[in-house]
Amino acid sequence: MNGGPGLQEVLISADDGAHWSVYNCGFGVNHKDRPNDAAPGKPAIFEANITDVAAGMSDVIIQIHWGETTLYFWVIDDFQLAEAYDNNLKITQFVTEWDNNDPDNPMSSISMIPKSQLNGTGGFHKWRATVLNFGQYDQEDVYLDLSITKNNQVIWQRQTAPIFSLGTLSTDTARIADKFVPVDFGHYLVTYDFKTGLTENTPEDNRESFLFHVNDSVYSRSDDTPDLAWSYLFERYGDATKEACEDYFTGSIFPIYGDCEVNSVSTYIMGGLADGQIEFQFQLWKVPQGEDPTPIKWLSTEMVVLDSSMFNTWITLPFEKDGESEFLQAGELVYAGISQWDYHQDNLVRRAKGLKIGTDKTVKMVAPSALGIYDGNIEIGLGTFVRRNLMCRLNLNDNSNIIDGVDLSGMISRLGQNYPNPFSRNTTIGYDLGKSGEVRILVMDMAGRIVLDLNEGHKPAGSHECQIGADHLEAGVYYYTLESGSFRETRKMAVR
Repeated sequence: MNGGPGLQEVLISADDGAHWSVYNCGFGVNHKDRPNDAAPGKPAIFEANITDVAAGMSDVIIQIHWGETTLYFWVIDDFQLAEAYDNNLKITQFVTEWDNNDPDNPMSSISMIPKSQLNGTGGFHKWRATVLNFGQYDQEDVYLDLSITKNNQVIWQRQTAPIFSLGTLSTDTARIADKFVPVDFGHYLVTYDFKTGLTENTPEDNRESFLFHVNDSVYSRSDDTPDLAWSYLFERYGDATKEACEDYFTGSIFPIYGDCEVNSVSTYIMGGLADGQIEFQFQLWKVPQGEDPTPIKWLSTEMVVLDSSMFNTWITLPFEKDGESEFLQAGELVYAGISQWDYHQDNLVRRAKGLKIGTDKTVKMVAPSALGIYDGNIEIGLGTFVRRNLMCRLNLNDNSNIIDGVDLSGMISRLGQNYPNPFSRNTTIGYDLGKSGEVRILVMDMAGRIVLDLNEGHKPAGSHECQIGADHLEAGVYYYTLESGSFRETRKMAVR
């Protein structure tokens, strides 16, 4: 929500305000943005190690400063002080790029790619991950272990040379240049894992992972799980004199690496005012190869009225084909996504209740993966409003992958370690589902008695979180178990 870096700050003083140590808690976002792109109702956790300022001091002043913004504010839901761990590395971000054979124009990661678009050159490279020493002691021999797993087998692995020393509150970035070129159909799990020569107190936050898939027909920059509902009309709603927003397009960028036939577009719809005043269609835009790169509207689907039954699901609409335009050639660049017509005459209604689609923030972007087109304007770039990874898919007319022999659920279903741990008020449990299903979380004491039985309901495949409060738990050690279909995993946690 802030207007620039440093405008949301935590200030610490141990000498009655004579001197202050400043910690930026702005999450790197701008005015009106949500911290960490957290969905409404989900917290964004800011942590700071203040040992060097506050350790051993009898009187410490803590101030939180919000500045240079109006109308938009964050709410502090909880505040806790805890003793720092001795050895506590944290992975703070991870990045990879897709090699598009154009070193001057890097390309962000891909989540799903049809095998017909694998040209033997494209692949993941320029792997990077940043680690923070959040513990009390310096860390020696820190290195990054990068692995790719398919069918529960590690098929590719690289490690960096050890970082000689990483001091408390210091960060460093590990880089691996080698390229992994996928060849076969299947589901691939990429894992970044920082390791150290010392015994880690919290190894669970040293690690991050993401999935990518080689399939027959689905081309997607995003994964299956939305992180935040986003509306193009939140900013592009028009002034009070504008009576409607017509044909406002947002979509994902798809380079075409192999000749193919496009069949349809899918978009993950998440909301909007479903009163008959919003219509949409899916469109394909093509960028001409020549001196004038202005995109041309190439294909479209039927027009559909937004209905609440569409919310929180993928909607797929086929293109109206003419026997020629649906065939794309290698080397072309297209945009596929959704265009909306919002006929609400009140521009603030369009802004607050415009059509919303899902966005994905799994892998940090290094280049834009989406764009917007409205009223003759084209906006593209990580510095624009359309800087997100949109949940729009381009579907090819290809059914060559009858079966890939992969048990996806067994490979990626996983229960994460709760955080914080130990906890005194609330803790968050993260988990990944390989396939959709009913989810149940059981919390048991050391004697095996069930003290909490949480029915999470039906959850789609992807990453999820559950929050547990310590209100009805006595101090001690507990076990929590995730059950979904045939998957079952147990971890230990502590309440203090």
